[in-house]
Amino acid sequence: MSRAVACALAVLTVACSGPQLKEHVADLSKNLPATLEAERPKEGDPRTVTIRVYADPAVRALPKWKDELTDQIDYASQLLTPLVGVKLQVEKVNEWARTGDPSAALAQLRDLDKGDGVTWVLGVIAPNDSATKVMSELGAAEPLGHHVILRSWAEKPETDALAATLPDLKDAERGELINAHRRHKQTVVLVHMLAATLGAIAETDPQWLQNPTYSPKQVGFSERNRELIQLAVDERVSDGATESIAKKLLEAIEKSEWGGWVAADKEQVVNRLRNVIDAKRAGKTATDIPPAAYDQITRIKELARQGKIDDAMAELDNVVAAYPGNGALTQLKCDILLKVRLRTSEERREAEATRAASAARREGARCVRTSERAGTRRSRPAHPRRRSAARCGRPERRARGAAEGGGQDRQPAGRRGSRVANRDPVLPGDGLADLDRGRAREGQARQG
Repeated sequence: MSRAVACALAVLTVACSGPQLKEHVADLSKNLPATLEAERPKEGDPRTVTIRVYADPAVRALPKWKDELTDQIDYASQLLTPLVGVKLQVEKVNEWARTGDPSAALAQLRDLDKGDGVTWVLGVIAPNDSATKVMSELGAAEPLGHHVILRSWAEKPETDALAATLPDLKDAERGELINAHRRHKQTVVLVHMLAATLGAIAETDPQWLQNPTYSPKQVGFSERNRELIQLAVDERVSDGATESIAKKLLEAIEKSEWGGWVAADKEQVVNRLRNVIDAKRAGKTATDIPPAAYDQITRIKELARQGKIDDAMAELDNVVAAYPGNGALTQLKCDILLKVRLRTSEERREAEATRAASAARREGARCVRTSERAGTRRSRPAHPRRRSAARCGRPERRARGAAEGGGQDRQPAGRRGSRVANRDPVLPGDGLADLDRGRAREGQARQG
C-alpha cells in the first residue's frame, strides 16, 4: 500500500468512525497494490551498490520524470535492503540520445556504457503505446548482465486500464490510487530486471516478482530465487569474476529440483551460465548466443568438429534465420567456414606432398634397378635399347672415373688382348654412340 494513501486512510478512519466511511475506506484498500516486502529481513548494515542512469528524449519530455524515477529506485532499495542486504544509490543521471527500435535498446546501452565503476547501468526509454502486463514488454535484462532497460509509465493507456477496475471515486482518491499503482508497477519491473541479471529464474506463482506477468498483488521472491540473488549480489559486491558467479549459480540451481520455476526460463538461464563457463575453459570471452539456442549451437559445433560440415551449416542457417543480426551466430558461421578452408588447404598440401614422395620413391627404385643391370655389363657396350641407364648418375661416374684413372683404361684385358686394351674406355650406359665407336675400332684392329 502507498504510504500517502495509507496515511490518508488512517486519518479518515480516526477522524470519522461512521459505518459508511469505514466501508468506503475498505473499498479503497481493496484497490491498492500490495506492499513490497521481504519475509525474512537480512541482519547487518546494508552494502551500497551503484546505478548509472540514462534517459532517452521521450522520457525526458515527461513531467516529473526524474522525481518519479528516483522514487521508484528508492522503493526498490527499500525491498532489496532487507531482502539481500544492499542499498541502491544513483551515481548519475545522464541524457541519452537514443533512437530506433526499443528491442535494440539493451544492445545500444551496452555499446554506450560498459558499466565500469558501477554495479548496473539503467536505461529508461519511451513508454509503450498500450497498457501491458508482460514483463518482457516492460523491460529487458540478461543473466549475468550489468545493463537493464526499463520502459517508462504509459500514462494514458495505463490510467484508462486502471480506471475500468476502480470503483466510483473522487478525483483526489482516484489520483492517489493511480499513483500507488504506477509506483508499484514500475518498481516491480525494475526489481524483476535487476534480479534477472543476478540469475533469478521466472517463477510460476503470480504473486512472486519474477513471474513473467506483472500483477499488483506481487510482494516478493520465492526462497530459491532469493538464494540465487543473494549469492550473485555477494559476489558482485566483492568484485567476483563472472565465471565464478556462473559456476556458483549453476551449482545452486542444480543442487535440487524445484517445481516453482518456469521450466523454459530455467533452461535458458542454465544454458547462459554454461556458455560462460565453457567459454572460460576454452580461453575465450562468453558470446551473446541466445540462451534458447545454446543446445543447438553446441550440437552444431560438434557436427563441425566431426567433419559433418553440410549438416552443421544447415542447422546453423536455421538458427541464424531465427535470430537475424546476432553477431555471435555470424561469427560462428565464419569460424566454421574458415576451418573448412584451412582444413581443405592442409589436405591439398598433404596430398601434393604424398604424390611428390611417391614419385621420388618410384624414380629412386627405377634408378637402383637400372644401376644393377648396368653393373652386369661393365665389360661390354650398352645395347641401344638400354640407353635409359644413362639417366642415373652417368655424369658423376664419368667424373669419378676420370679422377681415379686419369683418362686411362682401367679395364682388365680380355681374350682379345692388345686390341681391347688399345680401345678407348667404354663406360657402362654410354648408349648407341659408344656401341658404334666400339665396333668401328674393332674393325680397324682386324684390318691392321
